[in-house]
Amino acid sequence: MAVTNSFDNVQEFANKTRIASIVPAIGAELFKAEFGFIPGPQLGLAALAMYNALSAVPDAGCIVATCDMIRYMENAISNVHRLNNDKKQHHITHTPNDMLDLAVTLGWMESDGEMMKLSEKWIKFTSMSQALSPKTSPINQAERRVNQVKGNKFRQPKLFKQALKNLEDTGYHVHYRMGEAVSKVIERFRRENSMNSKAKMFSLLEKEMYVHKGSEMLVGLPELYSEYFADSRGRLYHAACFGPNPQSGDMARAYYSHNVENWVEKGTEAYEIFMTELADVAGKGSKWLQPDILRIAATKPESALWKFCQKEEQGDKDLPKKPLTYIRMAFDWLEFEENGKCDSRLGFGEDAKCSGTQILALLAGDKHMLEATGFRTTAGKSEDPYVICLANLKKLLKVSHLRHYISTQKMEEVLTRDFSKVPYMAVQYGCGVKALTENSDFIAALEKMGVPKEHYVDFIKTTIAAVRMTLGKRINTMVEAIQSAVSMKLLETGSQYFSYQHIDGFTVLKPCFSKLEISQPFQVRFSPSLNLNFGNIKDNVPWQVRGNEADGEEFVRTFVVNEVQGVDALIARTVSAKARNAGLRAYTSIHDCFRTCLADAPKLHKVICEAYEEIFLNNNLLKHLSEQLGGTINYHSEQLLTKEMIYSEHSYFFTYH
Repeated sequence: MAVTNSFDNVQEFANKTRIASIVPAIGAELFKAEFGFIPGPQLGLAALAMYNALSAVPDAGCIVATCDMIRYMENAISNVHRLNNDKKQHHITHTPNDMLDLAVTLGWMESDGEMMKLSEKWIKFTSMSQALSPKTSPINQAERRVNQVKGNKFRQPKLFKQALKNLEDTGYHVHYRMGEAVSKVIERFRRENSMNSKAKMFSLLEKEMYVHKGSEMLVGLPELYSEYFADSRGRLYHAACFGPNPQSGDMARAYYSHNVENWVEKGTEAYEIFMTELADVAGKGSKWLQPDILRIAATKPESALWKFCQKEEQGDKDLPKKPLTYIRMAFDWLEFEENGKCDSRLGFGEDAKCSGTQILALLAGDKHMLEATGFRTTAGKSEDPYVICLANLKKLLKVSHLRHYISTQKMEEVLTRDFSKVPYMAVQYGCGVKALTENSDFIAALEKMGVPKEHYVDFIKTTIAAVRMTLGKRINTMVEAIQSAVSMKLLETGSQYFSYQHIDGFTVLKPCFSKLEISQPFQVRFSPSLNLNFGNIKDNVPWQVRGNEADGEEFVRTFVVNEVQGVDALIARTVSAKARNAGLRAYTSIHDCFRTCLADAPKLHKVICEAYEEIFLNNNLLKHLSEQLGGTINYHSEQLLTKEMIYSEHSYFFTYH
């Protein structure tokens, strides 16, 4: 892996990533200001010219003569037109003066007629992107590059700050051998396709190439740190989103190495956790756990990765579940085999069992769904919600007119547990026919089964009925009661939204806004090597902008999902703070998945149990919410959870896969 860790290179890469989000955001503001009647591609070019012209100002505090700003804008428009000569019909028709007047109107520049300067609004607007490079020293709160909570200026509680600090104190670095293997595969691909300019990089690597490029610039740096920030519900995110990232995809996780030395011996509980994780990464019951195959992956990682890439290109599904992380773990497996111990720098821990349904069941007091999500005091495992939903769907289809269009063979082939996940989670969180109609994977499954297009809606409605049947009467009734109480509060206050707090004092403010469609997706050329996307070309999703009007109906519809994900975030905050107090090292979290160094991983389950006891036994979350709504949630919930269930050896509401 080439070592190119000049921090100038790192910042340049971060800036390119930042531009990809900032320029469309500028376009959205232009659309809302006065450009709504202009075709999307022309709007995109205008946004790019605006960005380039204002970026030409030497520094933030510099005062520039208006005549110079006009020259900057003329040059910006000219360059945008030159780079996008294939879009002549969409070239900018506004004059440089018109564009600068608009910049002043939008508050991006200040002008006294003769002189101009960038405003604080522009500086803040263009620095808000989350595409940040890691820092090389621990996070200093006084020098944060992102707010602790996105779009939320409420004073947040002590628990939130403790959780944030624990995550931000975890240092990391790039795993050199993993990056080297990927680099060699890329070099071989380019060498073998040197005469074919149209050859496309392996999709397994191409989809995360930004991770590899970022990591090349960071490799060799011994300590990296990232700010974390919360969304309006409290869910925490790793902000340094290029290069290694414990919250991202296969490559980003495979490159991530924490900085805690923690030797683990073969045969210990921690070693068993390692092997359980390896089994999950390989794919359950797969051949990829065979010692001879693992040894090849560890000793010849480039050859193994090359074969994985070829298999995926050919549509061969005989692959590890996470090919890059599999190779990364094979290195550690070999060290265990040859030395009897290993200092693994990956994170290990537990994942929640269907966390959304689990939280709904805890709030509603639903015994059946508590068992389905892993709360047990006796040996054995219950069918999980996805399996139950699948059985309900098949049951409904057997008595539906749709059975005439789907063969038993096709039904068994397509209707699997994995298939049921998409509609189950969508409907559980309040989505309906429209969301499933627009889900390309779901529609592809209907096509594969041979469902006629004119019956798609019928199939979707049947699927929704199956999900509601699975959730059961108690959860459905509670959801309706909460939505009714939220509607009543909006009616009483005359507002379209309101703020509320979780039991630790974290304040949630998440209004909903309508979306305005600007145009079909397209690209504009920022430079010869960088295209900017407006909308999602791959999935044919239009370029959209948030409207200015708050939408009370949408606030009601999405309230329960936001409450559930807020409780999910409360659990994450509590576990993070308790993990720090318990001395667990190299801690990271991915919403409802918690990780620590391998040596400390056996201690994590107790910390999670303590968090559940504090949140769900020592508090009544539904009552706490109802009190903030004026006591209007017309639903009685029984407390079915017990301390015995939380700490039972048979419970698996959180588990090492």
